Amino acid sequence: MSTNSSKSGLFLMELIMSIMFFSLASAVCVELFVKSHTLSKSSVELNHAVVECDSVAEYIDGVGGNIEQDSFLYTYDRNFNRKYIPAIQNRISANYILVCEKKKDPDNPGLVSYNITFESYPDGKVIYSIEPEYYVRNDSVSEVFPNE
Repeated sequence: MSTNSSKSGLFLMELIMSIMFFSLASAVCVELFVKSHTLSKSSVELNHAVVECDSVAEYIDGVGGNIEQDSFLYTYDRNFNRKYIPAIQNRISANYILVCEKKKDPDNPGLVSYNITFESYPDGKVIYSIEPEYYVRNDSVSEVFPNE
């Protein structure tokens, strides 16, 4: 009878070790899945941020580098649907914002630079930012027409 109980104890110990190994492996897999989801989300955010900032910069370039507004703001929901806000005002429903600010160089009146920033809202984490510069040959300005 003692040989039978020692075999049961050995089997029980082997079973416990197998359960511990699989629980450890599953914990590692869950951690990897969480990291991959976070990386995927940040990659999607960066991709949308680059596209939106480049779109605004190309628009400004297309109108000759000079726009009427000194700053404007786009808000985005979590699915990156854009809404235009003419001035900085209520952003309660926004998950992301794009801010474009115009800066003129007093030493070089023909040079206009812009700071285009895409950030998450309300935590204010900058996802992407560019500062394009344009040389404006005349003082003509264009109004920003949003793509809705």
